[in-house]
This record gives sequence, C-alpha cells and structure tokens, in this order.
Amino acid sequence: MGTARSSPGVGALGGQLIAVGGQGGNGSVLASAEGFNAADGNWRPLNPMATARIGPGAGVLDGLLYVVGDAAGKKS
Repeated sequence: MGTARSSPGVGALGGQLIAVGGQGGNGSVLASAEGFNAADGNWRPLNPMATARIGPGAGVLDGLLYVVGDAAGKKS
C-alpha cells in the first residue's frame, strides 16, 4: 500500500481489493484510494474521492463501489 492508512472503507471490485479513505499516519483524513491486484501482488493508486472520510461504509452493487458516511457522521 502506497499510503499508510487505518480505518479505510474496503470493497472487492474488478479483481481488486480497493481501500478508500481512512486516517493517514500523520492523523490526516484521507480521500485517496488504492487497489490491490492479487494476481501481481501490487497496489496501485486510484482516483480519489471528492470527500475525505475516516471509517466509511463501502459496498459493491452492479459493478460500482459505493462509499458512504464516515466515523464523524458525514452522510454525503
């Protein structure tokens, strides 16, 4: 993983394990996203979210990863 993070949202999509948001090693709230490809064992950066989130809920439906809420109670 390129960015140290705790409490990310996580989902499996398109053969990747995707980690979004979370809390950075310096305490910052993250909007970044990374995908882990088990076939080659590498993490790759993905497009960031519009809103930084700690501990969001994440789920996959119809080929899309949805990320909602966070530990601070955001609902966007």
